[in-house]
Amino acid sequence: MTKKIRGNYFIFTGNNLENGNVIYFSKKKKWTKNINQAVIVKKDELQEYEKLVGIDEKDCKVLNPYFFESNVNGEIISLREKIRSKGTNLLSKMVN
Repeated sequence: MTKKIRGNYFIFTGNNLENGNVIYFSKKKKWTKNINQAVIVKKDELQEYEKLVGIDEKDCKVLNPYFFESNVNGEIISLREKIRSKGTNLLSKMVN
């Protein structure tokens, strides 16, 4: 089943295999913890970037990569991704 794509701009994310941190695919075609360095991918460029990200997944540079919608300025649309981008939260501190 194909994922229904609504937006026009996207950011690729995943998790670092060494420490589990949230990471983003950067403009330098590397992974970074800083969302401000993430590349904003246009809808018509998704397949090209999916191939690049897929190679990194096969090379064990990222775990479970996927893309999420942003606006043209890279501002996150979904609440889930806003929470992920902030790192640890009160609940995770209580559990650990």
